[in-house]
Amino acid sequence: MADTVNPLRYPGDTASTDELVAYYFTSSYTAKEIAGFLLFVHNKFVSVKTVYRMMKRLRLRRYGAESPLINIVQKIIQLHKQGYSNIGYRAMWKILNSCCGINATQETVRIALKAIHYDGVVARSRRRLVRRRYCNLGPNFCIHIDGYDKLKPFGISVHGAIDGFSRKIIWLTASHTNKNPRNVALNFVEFLRQSKRVPRLVRSDAGTENVIIRSIQIALRAVHNDNMSGYRSFSEGRSTGNQRIEMLWSFLCPYFTTFWRNMFKDMIDNGELNNTNPVHLECVRFCFLPVIQQHLDIFKNMWNSHRIRSQRQVDQNYGVPDVMYNQPLLYDAVDYSYDIPCDESIL
Repeated sequence: MADTVNPLRYPGDTASTDELVAYYFTSSYTAKEIAGFLLFVHNKFVSVKTVYRMMKRLRLRRYGAESPLINIVQKIIQLHKQGYSNIGYRAMWKILNSCCGINATQETVRIALKAIHYDGVVARSRRRLVRRRYCNLGPNFCIHIDGYDKLKPFGISVHGAIDGFSRKIIWLTASHTNKNPRNVALNFVEFLRQSKRVPRLVRSDAGTENVIIRSIQIALRAVHNDNMSGYRSFSEGRSTGNQRIEMLWSFLCPYFTTFWRNMFKDMIDNGELNNTNPVHLECVRFCFLPVIQQHLDIFKNMWNSHRIRSQRQVDQNYGVPDVMYNQPLLYDAVDYSYDIPCDESIL
């Protein structure tokens, strides 16, 4: 899969202010949101006007700098061949601008997609999704975790977590299994180490793969005195009730699953893959697991920086997941996580 797209790389906590501004600008954040990230995430106070001046000095601009139309069309066609044929124009616009080095307006991408893949545009426009009411008061109020088994027949398992308030993807990893409690718990421990906080509540399906996460969550929350501390800080139930993560899987299907599932099925039909042979499955993991993880990283970065629109007759917060998660005060909310009551080295 030559000349594939690459997820935008985070410059690191030690990056200069210029590098951070360029990173967040490329991720399509506004100057106000960039100033918020610098303050709340990096402890750097920079006014919105200063951000504008820095963007001008760094020659970062969104208007009047559109790439040639032929480059935009060629890149869209290339992305279609790489598994992005079922996504809408907003998602395509996001990938082009943040991962491919292409500057394009949403209107240009919309018209180009309609010309390139008209049938796909019509099919997506007819879809109707009715959502039930969901209530979540702030970041880390409830973290939803689950496994995703659509590629399991081909030796690849996915596990993910999403914040219920902001819809920010916490982790999205591919491995040889999502049923081993140790493998699943590594994702949770890495999240705790990075955030240095423990969420108020973790929600999962009933299953043995979550027993270590359950023990860690209950142990870390045992010393707190709120009404959801201790055993109440971990909730199990049917997958149909784990709404936020199930919503994520429904979006992941056209962005990611369809391409890989069809490719592996074609390999089986052509006699190139026998998915009942453990050696073949190990070869699939060896050859494709890094590429699949890169595909998931691109989806995660795109999702966390895309703008969730308001909807009629739906009472929920809307905005950019990364902004809602890191800057909850903008949405009259607070972070519901708690301090970890032990040294980080113990985790």
